[in-house]
Amino acid sequence: MIRMLLLLLMLTSLAIAEQVTFFIQVPPSRNWLNETPVLVENGGGIAHRMENVGENGWFGYSWEKNSLPDAIFVYSSKDSARSYPIGSNFTDKGHEQDAINIKLIVETFGSDSIYYIADDYCWPEKEYSGGFYFTDVRNESSCGKEDYELASPKSDLTIIVIPPAYGNLNNETPILVDSPNRSYKRKMSLSAEDDSKRFYYRWKEDEWVPENFLIYMESDSSLIRPIGSTGLARHLNSGLAGGYFSENKNATAISIGECVRNDLAANWPELNPDTCYFYIDPVALFYSVYSEDSSLVVAERRSLDTTEIAYYDVDRQRVKLRWDSLNDGKYFVKMRLYDYGLYQEFGTSFTVEHGAVLVPRKGDRSHLEIRTLGRDLLMTSERETPYLVFNSIGQVVSRGVVRGSVKVKLPVRGLYILKIGNETRRIYVR
Repeated sequence: MIRMLLLLLMLTSLAIAEQVTFFIQVPPSRNWLNETPVLVENGGGIAHRMENVGENGWFGYSWEKNSLPDAIFVYSSKDSARSYPIGSNFTDKGHEQDAINIKLIVETFGSDSIYYIADDYCWPEKEYSGGFYFTDVRNESSCGKEDYELASPKSDLTIIVIPPAYGNLNNETPILVDSPNRSYKRKMSLSAEDDSKRFYYRWKEDEWVPENFLIYMESDSSLIRPIGSTGLARHLNSGLAGGYFSENKNATAISIGECVRNDLAANWPELNPDTCYFYIDPVALFYSVYSEDSSLVVAERRSLDTTEIAYYDVDRQRVKLRWDSLNDGKYFVKMRLYDYGLYQEFGTSFTVEHGAVLVPRKGDRSHLEIRTLGRDLLMTSERETPYLVFNSIGQVVSRGVVRGSVKVKLPVRGLYILKIGNETRRIYVR
């Protein structure tokens, strides 16, 4: 009898050892949360509902080793059309997915447990791993409880698209187009909440939301001029009236996950976090140059890059001047800056002497130096200056006084609002 029990225990342990389990951490995206993902074998074969195997987006499925499929994809249960699989390319935005060759992985590495972190943003180390691990990394992922709580759908999702306040795009209706499935098109509606041109589209809480999309204007029926995550693709010689984007078929798709995670609603903190703002052209600087006698030297034009006389320094988030294209003399630069919906008009005088420029120091702004390095916010002030840092929903994340130089570690990447002295600046942490 005892021998029989020992034999049964031995056979049971062998049976357990002959199982292969695939664990996956799905991306912190509303499409994958509050739902159980579906694992599909061999392209379009048998579908299995996966099991919850831990917090923070971890699911699993097990096979007997002798019934292991060659390859698998994982889909959200909301994705009834199976348009957005998770494959071996992790969540590489805008690229087609290759299947996960599960049998080859097991045979090559000899492991009965495979852990796959599908979103490269969540990988626990900086070295490239492809997202696959053969030890339990469920407690080592860079995406934790806060990421998944933030991404979990709590209401309908609204995206608001704000076209530039200048040029011909201001008079057109945007169209959302799924990327790469261009048959999915949604026309946006004009918001009636205020006088500014804002267009919106709203998805229900239980509705599939395209993970990646492009924006086209309604007149672009052939879909040849996409607007992607970097905004407009401009002609280098574009002027003030029209011509703001050209054919740019390789535009990088906009990730809805990044859009919500880096919610740009800082000016509207009363709105729920499932409202995402996308500015088609977030920062635009126009300038013109006049001589001392008010003669026009450079007609108003759009500043496109750092070769311009006036340009916007993205890292330091301030306007800078260069003068190597100007002769010696006294000049005045008149500027208009569109900065995420805020509009400013300002100007400055300067003198070019022997190839060098002299700019008058005016106001407190000249005493401030602000820049970011990774998640560090670096502030330098010649005067004792109080500061406040807000996150995108208006919560204070840091406060203090700058005396000389101060470094503030910001908690996550995204948009922050810095109020320092009499100034308010937007800070973007990548």
